[in-house]
Amino acid sequence: MPEQDFETLPNPPIIEAIIDLDVELKPGTTLEGVFDSAVAALGTDYPKHKTESVQTLDIGAPASKQQPSETRGWLFFSTDDKQIVQVRRDGFTFNRLAPYRKLDHYLSEIRRTWGIYNEIVEPARVSRVGLRFVNQVMLPREVTPEQFGEYFTTLPQPPPAAGMSLLGFFSQQKIKDSKTGLVANIVLASRDREAERGKVPIIVDIATSKHGKWERNDGSLWDALVELRDLKNRLFFGLVKEQCLTLFR
Repeated sequence: MPEQDFETLPNPPIIEAIIDLDVELKPGTTLEGVFDSAVAALGTDYPKHKTESVQTLDIGAPASKQQPSETRGWLFFSTDDKQIVQVRRDGFTFNRLAPYRKLDHYLSEIRRTWGIYNEIVEPARVSRVGLRFVNQVMLPREVTPEQFGEYFTTLPQPPPAAGMSLLGFFSQQKIKDSKTGLVANIVLASRDREAERGKVPIIVDIATSKHGKWERNDGSLWDALVELRDLKNRLFFGLVKEQCLTLFR
């Protein structure tokens, strides 16, 4: 499906973009040797790292009887901390923090680092492609909650009772695109006014995903990523009004 054209915003409100490739491992696969191999392959561009651990808690059991934490993977950070590559037993993640340019600008690096993960971990297949964009829309300080509707096409509303006014909101929607079958999760949330800059932050968090069974070297993984970007753009530009878009131009 051809990608729909959308306006390229000079100052997009994206504070983080997250690309996920969830994998299924071959039977008997362990993380032994993965860290050293990842440091050797990623260390030049991502010199800082930390371990990600998980622990299963047994409710009611004393601390002495709890299972020890288990290494899930590692996070590798670029020198400026703006890009993160996650190497995990259940998948690969590429994070890009603000400032953010177009996905095309990062795609070659995403493919390169995925290739490193692919070579080191050797997963059996990819089971899910995910693309998530966390936006923080900074409304002017003079905007009141009653005026949020001038910037967004849809917002939660207070009960229709006398004396009720909107002070803040948090809403979550899960949707499916009937044309493509792609799924998206949308979170809209207000945050406390920033004291320093006096702005009114609104979070627009759009997570899209596609499930399937891709061979680990299947080039159509990247076609799926482009599909998800197109859905994300349709949702974002469908949520914001023209008055909101002027903030990013």
